[in-house]
Amino acid sequence: MPQASSPTQILDVFSALLYNEQYQAVISVKGGKNISVEMVRSLGDVVNEQKAAIGVFISLEAQTKPMVDWPAKSGVKQEESL
Repeated sequence: MPQASSPTQILDVFSALLYNEQYQAVISVKGGKNISVEMVRSLGDVVNEQKAAIGVFISLEAQTKPMVDWPAKSGVKQEESL
């Protein structure tokens, strides 16, 4: 199963999902105020362990600087937050 690592690949994975190709996605949703880079690292570990095509981290709070910095240091593609 391919892993999405660029915006184009992310769109390809979502397109494949729409056309009934099966890819696994791991989604982590956090609603509390105490979010940390460890949560992002943990998501990355689960994505790799499950060989998922994409991992999505959603939180109500803004990202911390370490959360923004970690993906670049680890080779993970991060899209801008909304």
